[in-house]
Amino acid sequence: MALLNRMDWYDLARTTNWSPKYVTESELFPPELSGDHGIPMEKWETYDEPYKQTYPEYVKVQREKDAGAYSVKAALERSQIYERSDPGWLTVMKQHYGAIALAEYSASSAEARMMRFSKAPGMRNMATLGSMDEIRHGQIQLYFPHEHVSKDRQFDWAAAPAGVDERLV
Repeated sequence: MALLNRMDWYDLARTTNWSPKYVTESELFPPELSGDHGIPMEKWETYDEPYKQTYPEYVKVQREKDAGAYSVKAALERSQIYERSDPGWLTVMKQHYGAIALAEYSASSAEARMMRFSKAPGMRNMATLGSMDEIRHGQIQLYFPHEHVSKDRQFDWAAAPAGVDERLV
C-alpha cells in the first residue's frame, strides 16, 4: 500500500476543533487562559503553524538528537571531565544544572497550557510536541549530573528545584 505524502493529509489531521454541545466556547476556552484577544474561532482555525511535524517525525528527530547528546556525555565521562576540571568550572556546572532543569520544566508547563487552551488546532499540535520536547530537555538536565552526586552532593541541586530527592533515585 502506498503512503500519502504528509502534506497531502496533514491539514486534515490537525483540524481538531469541534462545536461544543455541553459547554459554551468561553467555558471550553476561558479567555483568561486562551488569550483569544476577541479573535473569532473561524480566524483561529486558519492559523498555520510555522513548522509542521507529525509524532513519528518528532520521535525520529529526537532520537537522533538524544543519540548525539548521550554520545557526547559518554565521551566526556571517558575523558574524566569531573576529575580534571577546575573547581570554578565544576561550580558553573552545578549552577547550570540547578537552574536549567527547572527552566525546562517551566517551559513544558507553559507548552502544556497552550496545548490545552489554544483555540488554534495547529497551535495545539505544535504545543503538544513542544511540551514533550521540553520534558525531554528537563530529563537530560536531571540525568547528566546524577552520576556526579556520589562525588559531590551539590550536584543534587539539579533535582532539588524539581522536588526530586536524589537519595531516592
